[in-house]
Amino acid sequence: MIFIKHGDSFERAEDWTEIQNRENYRPKLDLQDQQLSDVFGYYEDLPEEIPCGKASCRAGHKKGFLVITEDGLETNLGHVCGTNVFGIAFENLAIDLEKKANFHRYLTALKEAKKNIFIHYQSKAKLESSKPSLEWVAHKILDLKDPKVVGRAACQALKRMAGSGNGKVVLPRKKTKEEMELLNVMSQKVSEIEDEDMESAKPQFTDEVIGVVRNPECLLNDYDIALIFERDIRLVLEELNNCDPDTIPEKKVMSLGLKVFRLTERFQFLQDRFDKACVFLTKENLKPLNIQLHNKKSISNKDKTLFSTFINSLP
Repeated sequence: MIFIKHGDSFERAEDWTEIQNRENYRPKLDLQDQQLSDVFGYYEDLPEEIPCGKASCRAGHKKGFLVITEDGLETNLGHVCGTNVFGIAFENLAIDLEKKANFHRYLTALKEAKKNIFIHYQSKAKLESSKPSLEWVAHKILDLKDPKVVGRAACQALKRMAGSGNGKVVLPRKKTKEEMELLNVMSQKVSEIEDEDMESAKPQFTDEVIGVVRNPECLLNDYDIALIFERDIRLVLEELNNCDPDTIPEKKVMSLGLKVFRLTERFQFLQDRFDKACVFLTKENLKPLNIQLHNKKSISNKDKTLFSTFINSLP
């Protein structure tokens, strides 16, 4: 996005060609003997990197400032080059312009969102009426964090999976004769091993993957769909509905404007996390863990029963 100062307000340029077509703009300019007149524009998150306008730099970047020299020539500079060439004068003008540009951006976002708030409420209602419901999914995830509901063993296992991002479920099994022979060869032990010696040897075990629990990260706080919905969507829409963008304080414009500016992204993120949670909360997905728990003698029958009962409540 590109903002160009226009009096006390800003105009938004649609793409970089609008800057290139300005009469006094120079994509490459020797700034050695130039004096700064003003910083009149700000850009960031461009689709492609733009070469720095300083002739001795030309490094590509997607964020920078538009400057005009006392000779009336315009070019674009990154923050470092601008400060190196023009010193504190550039620094002060750039900070002030970026602050004003952000205020304009968030004020515009507030006004546009206020005008289209019905569309956001429709998106919210769609989430709330989903099948299964958002509320059901949120409660089931809370249950999986509660050892009183699903048992301590399942809680601990799922917590490890969520933290590591690894949902593999393994069970120990006895190594076969062929595997033990191969292991001996690989470890350069004696080449000939009698069958009776192999059979009388102490059994060795290996972990075998019996399944994978998908999307265990659903249990992490960063992916808590109830929190995301309440904090980033419901409360933001409530504030937006009750505010007047033209009269609220600047500080409120900046804080609420940033949240509103991200609304579409938060809706998309929540929908993605909801879809993954629906996959996570199925009998088939959690079945490998249930099998693992039931095959471990060290886990209490109470824990096994609790987790089985929970799984039977899932689709």
